[in-house]
Amino acid sequence: MKHMNNMTVVTQPAQSPDLNMNDLCLNRMLAMRVDATKDIRGSLKQMVEVVHDVFNNVDIDTHERAWGHLYETMRLVMEYSG
Repeated sequence: MKHMNNMTVVTQPAQSPDLNMNDLCLNRMLAMRVDATKDIRGSLKQMVEVVHDVFNNVDIDTHERAWGHLYETMRLVMEYSG
């Protein structure tokens, strides 16, 4: 913890899942969309192709909601002092 004038800075762990976009939104979104694809019962190669397809076709609204969710999470972390 570092004190700066009237402010106290408390750092989060570098890999905090609460503030990591991949852990917070991306992995869950990919899992849900891949699970919704019933054609993944085949080979590992087919699974990888489905994941790549889902990842490459995420719409802008989904990205905006993810960033909004991250912003709100950061706001709550600051509101409750971590």
